[in-house]
Amino acid sequence: MADDFPYDLALSFLDRDRNIALDLQSKLGAQFKTFVYTSEQARLAGTDGMESLRRVFLEECRLAVVLYRDGWGATKFTSVEERAIKDRCFDGGWDNLLFVVLHENAKPPKWLPKQHIRLSLAEYSIDEAVGAIKRKVQELGAENRRETAKERARRIQKDQELLLAREERLRTEGYNAALEHANLLFDEIERQTESTTAEAPGIKLVLGKARNERVLRSLVASLLIYTEIIMPAGSGIKVAGFSGIVRTSQEYFAVYDKPSELFTRTYYFDLTPVKDWCWTEEGSTNTQSFTSQELAEHLMTMFLELHDEQSTLATERRTRR
Repeated sequence: MADDFPYDLALSFLDRDRNIALDLQSKLGAQFKTFVYTSEQARLAGTDGMESLRRVFLEECRLAVVLYRDGWGATKFTSVEERAIKDRCFDGGWDNLLFVVLHENAKPPKWLPKQHIRLSLAEYSIDEAVGAIKRKVQELGAENRRETAKERARRIQKDQELLLAREERLRTEGYNAALEHANLLFDEIERQTESTTAEAPGIKLVLGKARNERVLRSLVASLLIYTEIIMPAGSGIKVAGFSGIVRTSQEYFAVYDKPSELFTRTYYFDLTPVKDWCWTEEGSTNTQSFTSQELAEHLMTMFLELHDEQSTLATERRTRR
């Protein structure tokens, strides 16, 4: 294989992790030739897209970086990328692959050797991941190219233009879009509540409703979800986890034990770098974005983990009596 690669590194990721991929590209692209599919769509449009995509990961990049979470390899694009990465690794070894695991419970694919080096964004910051990728791609022969003053000026101007365009769209369209997507979120939470109740009736899951609130609750845990839709921008979803039973503001049944708040989260309504509406967690070092459907699934998983934790604690308290 030739030493002159069209790309120093290529990023493979699920659509929901575009923010992370584009953040890495912005931090690495000035020094290394970086492939991100969403930034190359115009070039690939005039080719056999899937074959061109496969060729990038099979032979055109020094280093393939996989941003891994469960579900990677099962979508139209990541399945093509996974097959190319496997073919390359099985034929030529594992030096040209770096796995970045995005959440601590993710289980890498069985074909990945257990001893293969991987990073976890649950343990390391995005800047530490950037440093590890730089070291790895330089080990493979990439030159750390210095950004010229003109290139830096163009990049700064482009970033400023994108920021202004994002702020303008949030100002003019954000309020109505946030209302629409908050309703989509609540509809999806209701659908997931119905399917979870049918699948696991023993949890005794109930969905409490009010105008701008939903509460997922069992006998031992509650997850309060409420919207703050603000003009012209700044809308978000507030989430709070509790031990015990929590009511919405429009429910009036008796609760005998005061619930204890355990944690809070905030998900702001925003735009991804490719201008799709999304929800992004405040203060997260992992800049993952969620569609309304993905956020509903994320919150249901959060509630089930909370319920399991509180059920275990309740059992331990009973056994100590």
